[in-house]
Amino acid sequence: MSLNWDKTKIMYLTKQRDDIQFKEDVGTVFLDRFCDKTWKKIEVVTKFKLLGVTIDRSLTFGNYLKELRSRVHTRLFSIKNIFFLPFNVKLQFFKTFILPHFDYCSTLVMHLSNTYYKKRLNLCYIKSIKRLLKLSNFSIFSDLSSQFTILHNYNILPLFYRQFFRYCTFLFNVLKNNNTILCTYFVKNNNQTRSDFVLPKFKTNFKKYSFSVISCNLLNGFISNCFKDNLSIFSFKKFLNADIARRYDASVRFWS
Repeated sequence: MSLNWDKTKIMYLTKQRDDIQFKEDVGTVFLDRFCDKTWKKIEVVTKFKLLGVTIDRSLTFGNYLKELRSRVHTRLFSIKNIFFLPFNVKLQFFKTFILPHFDYCSTLVMHLSNTYYKKRLNLCYIKSIKRLLKLSNFSIFSDLSSQFTILHNYNILPLFYRQFFRYCTFLFNVLKNNNTILCTYFVKNNNQTRSDFVLPKFKTNFKKYSFSVISCNLLNGFISNCFKDNLSIFSFKKFLNADIARRYDASVRFWS
């Protein structure tokens, strides 16, 4: 593969303090070793945007979530003068131009151990609905149950439910399509127990919020049973959506 050196960067995934000179030297050695003695200068960065997602060196995704909120606020600001439009048009506007920003790479949010970022994102979601749709009895102080009751009439889910729904759908597709790369994170349980997959051991929050731990908990909880019943993806979505509040409440302890 021919690399585009102008778009190539080096980023070290660590929480330790930077040593710029050391990292520049390591970057030079890296190129000398793998690029046929071609000496190139590559910038060492602490964050980098990949497919629209800003990845930072400590994998907190704080910069990405900040940019997401900024994009949503920009959209809302651009439509501040359409208050005269009928409600159904503004509802469609929200689903078409605002909601996709929250949906894009939403599975990442499930792995954030820092609840501060989750709360800020949820607050942005609620304010977007409040400012655009002007729903009565819907505020930033509404609990999930109240949000679900109000938004259900408009075929909208609260943000946490929506993220949960999309993540479960993603896992179901992984099993359904037998994704050879992602399935390596799931170890099948050979013992005659109720669990289909072995839950990885963890001692830290970083591991607790990892893909393998959260996914195995959800797979053992109900997703693998749906897979055994040979449900289609459409049937699984219908099954999950019909009982999403209870499923979420039963599963949220795995990442809270």
